Amino acid sequence: MSEHAGAGSSDRPNAGEVPSEQTLLTLERQARTAGPAGEEARRALAALAAGPALPRPVMKELRRVLYRLRSMGIEVEGAEAPRAEGGARALVVQAAASRIGADGSAVVLTVWDLGHTTHVFNARVSDVRGFEEAETRELARRRATAEFEEAVRSGLTAFEPSWGAMMLAGAAARARTRTAGFPRAYVLAREWLEPALAGETSPTPYGWAAGQWSRQLQSALDEDRERLEVWARASSSLAGDPEVEEWDLSEALAPFLAEARQHLETRLSLLPATREAMVERLAFRMSQALHAPPHRSLLGARLAYVALRLERHGRPQEARLAAAASRVLLDRHSPLRVGVLEALSARHLAAYLPPRQRDREAADPRPAAERSPSGLLLPPGTLRPREGG
Repeated sequence: MSEHAGAGSSDRPNAGEVPSEQTLLTLERQARTAGPAGEEARRALAALAAGPALPRPVMKELRRVLYRLRSMGIEVEGAEAPRAEGGARALVVQAAASRIGADGSAVVLTVWDLGHTTHVFNARVSDVRGFEEAETRELARRRATAEFEEAVRSGLTAFEPSWGAMMLAGAAARARTRTAGFPRAYVLAREWLEPALAGETSPTPYGWAAGQWSRQLQSALDEDRERLEVWARASSSLAGDPEVEEWDLSEALAPFLAEARQHLETRLSLLPATREAMVERLAFRMSQALHAPPHRSLLGARLAYVALRLERHGRPQEARLAAAASRVLLDRHSPLRVGVLEALSARHLAAYLPPRQRDREAADPRPAAERSPSGLLLPPGTLRPREGG
């Protein structure tokens, strides 16, 4: 159908008809124009906002349309916050977030429409404590939009508003299970924030992400179990990716690293083959620990979020690796191994290599991890050179 002004009238919902999302987007596009077509579209939006209660998904999209128009300085006369079945709630209209940092935390910025006011809720969420810190401010719509756009230019990744709500809901759920408490900003916003998050059920800030992968990514993982296994193993390359390389798992691996430190400090002179076998056993036990609860599900959720971010940044090959690793970990019965966890174990263990092995590693600033005869990833420089190698 043509989107010229004359044809646009057929996109108007009839009285009592629930508009589709596409209809709302068409009305928004036309409302941004001058002339009769723009005025008619704005009247149609105002009628929807003032009309009978709408189903919640439609109401949310209508409120986002009105918010975007007002942020551009286009007022829809007579359009107050539209009513939803079951009453109105605060609605997140913009969201953006950072990559996961060393401690498992990420920054999430959300802009909320409360009908007559606009609030910015900015938080650092964590899959360990729930919330590390947060702040909330009431701003004019244009100021809130300007601050959001500046945050995206500064490095945050913009994504669907509902994803921001799910991140906050997961952080709140984690805070409750860990009895870590809530930051003051969350407590101040609780009256309007918690009702808006009530429908979200993610247990961690990242646990929702696997359900938001694209159909193409989901289909690629569903097509072939053997391919899934290959990708999960090949995910070792992600250990050097900016999305993952900062992760610090030393707390989860503390007992093993203490054992490695003890071996390093011993005065006993070990044969190279003995030391090699010792390091291999230790690396295997570290990998086993990360593949077991509770780290398994937490790291699986992190990798699901990484896959989503990689997709958003136009990196489908890396997204498949992260998604395959995540799917294996989130399936608690899967016997498959995840390469990125083995590579992270090897990286943490590398600091405790005997001096000669560290010297060999230092010769190459970004050496590749080695594999033992059994296929286990080991720190660079662990294995002795083979004759003829």
